Amino acid sequence: MSSALVQTLIGGGLAIVGGLVAAWWQISRSDNVAQKIRRAERYEGALIELSARVAETVGQVGKVWCDARSARLRGLSHEDTDASEYGRARDPLNVVLNHWHSVSSLLISDTRLVEAFVRLYQESATHIWHEDNMAYSRQPPTDGKVDTTQFLQDLEAVYVAVSDAGKEVRLRVTALHDPPRSLLRAITATGRSSR
Repeated sequence: MSSALVQTLIGGGLAIVGGLVAAWWQISRSDNVAQKIRRAERYEGALIELSARVAETVGQVGKVWCDARSARLRGLSHEDTDASEYGRARDPLNVVLNHWHSVSSLLISDTRLVEAFVRLYQESATHIWHEDNMAYSRQPPTDGKVDTTQFLQDLEAVYVAVSDAGKEVRLRVTALHDPPRSLLRAITATGRSSR
C-alpha cells in the first residue's frame, strides 16, 4: 500500500511540475510570437507609408523633369533655366529622404532598400543644386540661371534613382501580400488529399 501511495504522490508531483513547466513554456513562447507579430506589423506599416511617400515623390520629380523637357522640346526654354527650378525637385526629395532617415530606416533593414535610398541620397546630393550643397558635381548656376541641358541631365539622374527606390519598395509591399510558396504548396497538397 505504501508503495502505491508513494507512486501516486510522485506521479501527482511530477504531473504538477510538468504542468507548471508547460505553462511557463507556453507563456514565454507566446511572448516571443507576440513580439514577432508586433515587429512584422511595424515593418508592414512603415513599408506601406514609405511606399506612398516615394510614389508621391516620383510623381513630383517626374513632373518637374517632364515640364522642363517639354518646354525644351517646344522651344520655350532656350539656353538657360531658372536655378530655382531645382527647388521643385529638391523639396519632395528632402521630405522622402528625411522620412527614410527618421522613421523608415529604423524599422526596415532590408539591404536592397537601404542601398536604393543611399543611391537616391547620393544622386540628390550630387545632382540637385542649392546654395549650401558642397557635393553638387556640376558647374553651379550663374546669375540664377543654369544650362537647360545640364538641368535635364541632373533631374534625369535623380528621377531614375527615386524611381528605382520606388520599385524596390513596391516589390517589398507586393511580397507582403503574396503568401509564401511553402504555404501555397501545403494548401495545394491538402486540397489534393481531400478529393
